[in-house]
Amino acid sequence: MQADYAAGEEFSYVQFVGLEGNGMFATVDLPKLGLTFELPVFMIQGSEDLVTRPEVAKRYFDRIVAPQKEYVLLPRTYHRGKGEKRTVRALPELHSVRIRRRR
Repeated sequence: MQADYAAGEEFSYVQFVGLEGNGMFATVDLPKLGLTFELPVFMIQGSEDLVTRPEVAKRYFDRIVAPQKEYVLLPRTYHRGKGEKRTVRALPELHSVRIRRRR
């Protein structure tokens, strides 16, 4: 079962990112899909993420219009690599994120 999971994860990564950045993600134009949201937008980004670079994510986030939005950069975090064990830990950076109620 673990081997099936690993094979599926590798297949998904190659399809999405591609071996040379030429996967389906290269064709996604997020701004073209929309920059205005009626709901709060929270972007949580790893500072060491090589799949979604923080500077690219922040440029997109800065263009978003939403009733509430917050960008949280998590230090020393990234997309988990193939074969790395999943870990979950409490992140103090997320404790400051508060959703405001609409009035």
